Amino acid sequence: MNITEIIAVLEDIESRIETQEAIGLEGTIYEDAEELLEDINDFIVELEEGNKEAVEYIDIHFLPSSTFELLAGHNGWSEQYKVWQERYEAARK
Repeated sequence: MNITEIIAVLEDIESRIETQEAIGLEGTIYEDAEELLEDINDFIVELEEGNKEAVEYIDIHFLPSSTFELLAGHNGWSEQYKVWQERYEAARK
C-alpha cells in the first residue's frame, strides 16, 4: 500500500474543492464543502500518523455512486475522477 500516493490523491481532491466557488454535493452525506474538506483533512492526518485503517473509510468514498464519483459528476470533473480512482486503486494494492 502506497500511503504517500493515497495522500496525494486526497490532496488533489481537496485542492479541486478549494478552488471551486460552488460545489455540488447532491446525493452525498455532506451538507457543504467545508464538511467534506474537514473529513478529507482528517483522513490525511490519520494516514500521516500511520493509521492505515483510515483507508477502509476512504474506500467507501470511492465506491461507485458514492461521494467522490457524485462530487465529480455534479461539478464536471468526471474525467478527473477516473484519474483519481485509478491512482487510488493502484496505491491501494
